[in-house]
Amino acid sequence: MVCTFLRFLVGGAALCSAAPQSRGFLRNGGGTARTIDASELELSLRESLEGAMGSGTWAYRATEIERKMAKTFQALPKNENGRLAPATVRYIVHNYFQKEHGWLIEGLEPTTTRANASEVHGASIIQNKAPAILEALLEERQADRGLALQDAVAMMAALEHLIFDESVILLERAYALNNMHAGDMLDEIGLHEVLRSYLLLFRQGQSANLFDGDLHRSIKARYSTKAGWHDIVAYEQDVQQDYDFNAKMKVNPFQERSYSFEEASQMVINLAEGYGKWQNADCRDMKEHLMTMDTKGAGRIPLDVFYRSSAGTAYEFTESREYLRDVGALDESLVGNPSVLIANYLAGPSNCIASNSYYSVCCLSECEHLMNDIEGHVKGPAATSKQLLSMLSNMSSTTVDAPRTLSPSMTSRLDMIADQNEGTIPIHGRLFGQWLHYAFPHECPLPVSGVNALTPSAWLNGAAIGTSTERDTHIQTSDELELSGQQVTTEWTDEEILPFVDQPVRKSGGFLVYMRFIMMACAILFVFKAAYESLQKALCAHQGTEWKDKKRCALPI
Repeated sequence: MVCTFLRFLVGGAALCSAAPQSRGFLRNGGGTARTIDASELELSLRESLEGAMGSGTWAYRATEIERKMAKTFQALPKNENGRLAPATVRYIVHNYFQKEHGWLIEGLEPTTTRANASEVHGASIIQNKAPAILEALLEERQADRGLALQDAVAMMAALEHLIFDESVILLERAYALNNMHAGDMLDEIGLHEVLRSYLLLFRQGQSANLFDGDLHRSIKARYSTKAGWHDIVAYEQDVQQDYDFNAKMKVNPFQERSYSFEEASQMVINLAEGYGKWQNADCRDMKEHLMTMDTKGAGRIPLDVFYRSSAGTAYEFTESREYLRDVGALDESLVGNPSVLIANYLAGPSNCIASNSYYSVCCLSECEHLMNDIEGHVKGPAATSKQLLSMLSNMSSTTVDAPRTLSPSMTSRLDMIADQNEGTIPIHGRLFGQWLHYAFPHECPLPVSGVNALTPSAWLNGAAIGTSTERDTHIQTSDELELSGQQVTTEWTDEEILPFVDQPVRKSGGFLVYMRFIMMACAILFVFKAAYESLQKALCAHQGTEWKDKKRCALPI
């Protein structure tokens, strides 16, 4: 049973009662989430893991993943066995999927709390916790000694396998919705219809009805008249043409081309794999638009300007103030007119496309690429300020040219971080993350303490959207306070958080230690005195004498 393989999952939130209802990809006609037997999911996970570590296509995949993540692994802190702790494993896996695919996998946020094994019971819950189960399976192999690079790579390959399998399941529904069967050989027109149906269902996410063919074809006909449909068709055609080019030596050029379900499945896997990078063009356009509103180049937009931008522009920003605050995208340094942090906003769940119970497609993180360059240069979890300054002065981004001379204040802050961490700078710590935000304000989010790891599914169905009245009221208030368009930069904070290192307990001063000792000694003496008097009373009662006559009933010591 699954519980056998999850005995290493200890502590944290309850897996069953605390988890949300499954957001499964497959739904029945009434919209109820599909569930599978727990043992079936366990078998699927184990098969994926073995496939990722075995020979063939997935072994090649694992080799490619290892090549891409070796530098990050080298830079992460290790345990005494030279392996990664679970929190660090989640970081490297999250980093890979975010950087390569723009995927945000539910349960794989770096701060995810590991679930309690005794709470496992339902498949709908387990689907949302698949990353935690995979981690437990891998840890079982390593006898709880931590995970090596090959183990983390196996987890990534297995998760990719699971996600691609979900895409193939969705392809089956795309066949059925077009009155086709998986055993049919499709001509090119039929193939395009099926692949476009798949992409439409993929974009609809949870709202997709996978069983009403008439409704689906009606929706697809309406979508075909919208502006973005042409781009979707072009992306699908590019993937199909690439597949045909690579397979041209395997087909008979004298026969009319037809496609099996297996070939369509491979195209769907290619669509799913490349979708994040393809749709990131929209994220880049949005970023450029947001930067036009950032008149100071500080990576911030006054909230009233953010809301006013909806009039006559290509973008309409309607997120509520509550949403912006909850996801860490609101800088409230200026009372009355806070600012929206551009990098934090772009990374927020309102810019993700919820696709299935495993993951959502979000904007690619440019800061992850910058961090990978830093990790490759440092080749360890920490570096000196001089080493980092030399490298960062020559590091460019889409908005920052290099080489450049960093300001004296930025240089001194690097020195300050080193002084606060015994002479070196932990490159995965909060302080260095804060420094990167000021160095690359449009690429790197500002680390905000206390922000919950919020998944896109928590903000579906308009949950992130504020009312027009709320937006108009804020614009009016900022005008009345004469704060329209004004912004201030968040003050630097000295709080350090090292996510992969146990925080040391601060040593108390000598006087406090002495006083604590005196208080403990007094407490012990008080307990002994109370116990002694209780024994005296008991002895007096036994001898039939008065407690007041202490000498006659004294203890014989």
